[in-house]
Amino acid sequence: MADPIPPQEEPDPTPPPPLLLPEEEEGPTIQAQLDSTLRYILDDIIRLPSNSVMYHQEEIFELLDLITMKEKDIADITGLIKGKEVKISKHNARLLLHFVWWHHDLSSQMLNNTFDQDLWFNMDCNDFTKFRHTKVPSIASSGSSKAPSIVQDGDVGADTVLQFQKSIKMEISQYPEFKGSLEGWLPFKRKLKAITATHGIDRVIADNPDPIMPDTQDYRLYQMQNNFLYSVFTQKLHGGAAIIAMCNYEESKDARRVYLSLQDHYESTSNLMVISQKCHAKIQSLKLTCQFCRGAQAFVTQLQNAFLDLEYCTGTEKNDLEKKTTLLLAIEDTNYHAIRDNLAMDSDKSYLDSLAAIDQHATMFIPNNYRKPPRQANTNCRA
Repeated sequence: MADPIPPQEEPDPTPPPPLLLPEEEEGPTIQAQLDSTLRYILDDIIRLPSNSVMYHQEEIFELLDLITMKEKDIADITGLIKGKEVKISKHNARLLLHFVWWHHDLSSQMLNNTFDQDLWFNMDCNDFTKFRHTKVPSIASSGSSKAPSIVQDGDVGADTVLQFQKSIKMEISQYPEFKGSLEGWLPFKRKLKAITATHGIDRVIADNPDPIMPDTQDYRLYQMQNNFLYSVFTQKLHGGAAIIAMCNYEESKDARRVYLSLQDHYESTSNLMVISQKCHAKIQSLKLTCQFCRGAQAFVTQLQNAFLDLEYCTGTEKNDLEKKTTLLLAIEDTNYHAIRDNLAMDSDKSYLDSLAAIDQHATMFIPNNYRKPPRQANTNCRA
């Protein structure tokens, strides 16, 4: 009788463990010893893998340890895994270096040059990714081991504040003057927006400004810009409503509130209606004659301002052909009849093209002293 066949051992369904790279080998970690802030940064912001050498090393336990390290020190981080000393991977070292740069960049925006540790819990991996995509290339190309002060996406460093302090002394004379008249408000507002944009302080009077975090260099810069514009207003604003607004905010020197107060007053429904009526009358009465004070350039400016104000008050844009027709019919000076007729025949020339052509014609062909009348004899003159 044949010997019975012994039962076969069933194969173990559990797959064999994967072959791990040195940094990925399993072993005891020191994650529990990490400071809570640093652990959150590594896990939820940088998102290092759980088997990274950072969780096996014994020299970095809190955020301060990391942010005071240089690039070479980060690249040399090592940890013991299964009794063997393993060096951090280049990729993970690069992520840590980028975080150190980010920390320096955020700290430079704070008044005390310190980014509070608790604020890191408001950050996530998306914020870190945005920094890496937008700023790291510039930092890396500079060849610096520390993040330079870079102004981008509204971020402001101490250098920007200092630069503004040095530049404000020469700028007040460039701002427009407002004498308080109702019809003078909108032209003043346009000029004010243009010059503040040129000087980089337009956010003080912006309709929907971006929020500013308190206790930052950007907040300090905004306060300086706001106070500077208030000093401009003290020299450039005149008239009843303007003086009242200035007095209301004299203690705080808040230019934004002064501006918004004036805007609410001059752009009330009733005042806009009055301005639109005055614009209509102005457009109908403007005539470019040889006696027009300051010539064609002044005529072009007054007509364009009247149309801009009318369109703003009514909220609708006038038809281009209608504006061009009004312009050409207002030209009575015989020195401009030829160019008027040419513009009337050229349907491709828009209203703005016609304004530019008349202004250019005046500059090139009409003498500056051409039949200039006495100032007091012409009602078209404006002080």
